[in-house]
Amino acid sequence: MNKHVIFTAALALSAVRCTSIGSEHPNDTQPVATETSPLSSNQQLPRRIQSGQAQQLFGVTSDNHVVYQEGTEVFASALEAGATRQRIAEVPAGNLAFVYISGKVAFCWTNPDRSRPGFGVSPLVVWSAGTGAHLADEASPIGTFASASSEDGSVVIYPARSNAHQTTGDLELASTDLSVRTTLAAGIPMGFPAGFCRPWAAFSGQRPVALFCQPGDQTSTLALWTGATRTDLLTGGATPPFFTADRSGTSFFTTLAPTATTPATAVVVSEGKEPLVVDQFVARTGWIMHDESVVYVSRAGGGVSVRRFNPEDGSRTIITDRLFNFLTTLAGSDLVTKSWFSTDRKKVSYFTAVAQNGTGLVDQHWADVSGRVENFVADAQPRNWNGVPTFTSDSKYFLSGRSTDLPNGLGVFVAQSERSAVEFSGERGWSYLPAIGSHVALIDAFDVTTFTGDLRVADVSHEGRSRLIATGVDWNYLVSPDGRWVVFTKNLEQATAGLYAARADN
Repeated sequence: MNKHVIFTAALALSAVRCTSIGSEHPNDTQPVATETSPLSSNQQLPRRIQSGQAQQLFGVTSDNHVVYQEGTEVFASALEAGATRQRIAEVPAGNLAFVYISGKVAFCWTNPDRSRPGFGVSPLVVWSAGTGAHLADEASPIGTFASASSEDGSVVIYPARSNAHQTTGDLELASTDLSVRTTLAAGIPMGFPAGFCRPWAAFSGQRPVALFCQPGDQTSTLALWTGATRTDLLTGGATPPFFTADRSGTSFFTTLAPTATTPATAVVVSEGKEPLVVDQFVARTGWIMHDESVVYVSRAGGGVSVRRFNPEDGSRTIITDRLFNFLTTLAGSDLVTKSWFSTDRKKVSYFTAVAQNGTGLVDQHWADVSGRVENFVADAQPRNWNGVPTFTSDSKYFLSGRSTDLPNGLGVFVAQSERSAVEFSGERGWSYLPAIGSHVALIDAFDVTTFTGDLRVADVSHEGRSRLIATGVDWNYLVSPDGRWVVFTKNLEQATAGLYAARADN
């Protein structure tokens, strides 16, 4: 996850201390249980991957390489003690690269314009452990919605060749070593991050799929490519574009734009099939769940509600008729292919109210749509962080952060099932990230003078008991995509400064 999101959300905490849970969960929240003894085996000890200071972490690839910046250079390193690091790119002095990771591939924009929304355009370097670093484009729009790699990391798609006004560009398909390149769509509207028709793109297996506007069009086209052959799955799509894929990546939810005779219509489309109509009078947002049912936003009757469509019998059920927005941490092309909520695609999380004191804090709700529609009120009061993960990796527990110290951006972390809840941090929690299973990595006992804290891994299925990984850990840390590694930096003592990794599953 992008830790800048957590950082922004954490600074917007309220000063309310949470000691209870919603009315549908009568059990009291249990205090955190910790183990303060040293780690008991060498396998659990953190390993220093790279020595150095002031290393800015960007992300971890699915084949366990961490990407980071040190000084004016961006590097990648395997999560092995003393690994030989690979240089990815040079960054102008005083700037910080913008890196988006998709599977095994890192997209590194080396000179983002941080004065512009979306950071404008920049030289783009594409890197993977297998192919190394290659300059993809000198003027690539920084468009993570349209940057992705195939599952095996052999093929990539990205925006290229921005015009002088940064309003149009090309959608490029290439081998990851950039030896083979194909322009899928030329001169199309870009305007990241909020242009009326900035494209969304991802992969369906090894094939690119994109929702974009052709030059001069006011509606979008959903297309799938096999080699150089394009197949249009849908035309007349709503703008700004939005689409999501099912678990297999072969069916897609999107929305048809309203016309003079028909309202906005949600549909599911698949190659070689007629579009399946989900509902009319809808917003653009929706997902295909584990059982092929569709959860979507309805605007019928002038209100905003979340509904579930069952394709087997055509029935529609209201999940909630009070919606402000959804809770998710995904960004970029992950918004197309990954589950926004629980990994098993059986639960959705959302909020219905925002605090009126300007803090941006929200209430917390989730619904289980696995054969039933049932709402769970995690916290009816708008005192929780937004923009942080909401489920453990095994989908069994709902996670939230509640304020204890607004000025310093600190909170207490809570994990809930349908029957109980437990606190898994103290009152000076800084951030948390789901690790493997029901484990959650977190920084607790945060020191706002040094911006460091205690890095722990909690097992929320065992009363939130946690294991100390290291003290004096810098605020920005990562969890590998498989949830087995926690990656962090330390800078308080020069002799031990550097980039570390520790197992999260011991």
